[in-house]
Amino acid sequence: MNIKQLAKKILSDSEYKELLNAIKLMENQEIEYLYNQYEGMIGRTIFIHSYEDFKDFIRENNTIEQNIFILGFFAEKAQCIEIGGYEENLEIKINQFIVGFSKNIELHTCIAQLSDKVYTDYDDEDNLHEYIIKLNNLLTHYNLKLVLFFNDVYCGCAYHLFLLNNSMANIILHEWRDDDIQIVS
Repeated sequence: MNIKQLAKKILSDSEYKELLNAIKLMENQEIEYLYNQYEGMIGRTIFIHSYEDFKDFIRENNTIEQNIFILGFFAEKAQCIEIGGYEENLEIKINQFIVGFSKNIELHTCIAQLSDKVYTDYDDEDNLHEYIIKLNNLLTHYNLKLVLFFNDVYCGCAYHLFLLNNSMANIILHEWRDDDIQIVS
């Protein structure tokens, strides 16, 4: 499985069509229209702040890596959350993501009782992976699993955290094939 196959499986039909249209815009070098459509997502994905920066980026790189664009698209559509290599208080962001994804009140109560302080520090030790393991032990009872993707294409470290049903997560964990994006938890 690769990122495009994952997109086909977890995006709605309309979101998947939108993604394919965005990829077509990239392939056709319609960068101004692409930027206007996805300004915030592109800015977060390749760390730029203006259309002029984007034009410079395209001149230097020719395009945005599709796989990385798709990860950003997932986050834009709330299918995952983006986590940088140096963030603090992630427990709030992660817990809110889980609670927003699941309507199970019992799960909400269990999540609310966690008191860990979670942070990432790409250059040093962090506790993101340990927290995900802890959450996955809890989520198993609800047929859910967190899957953490890592890439370092445009920065030192970017994570994308997905909450999936166990069967989809297990397929991804066993069949993942992508040179740019690794699964780390």
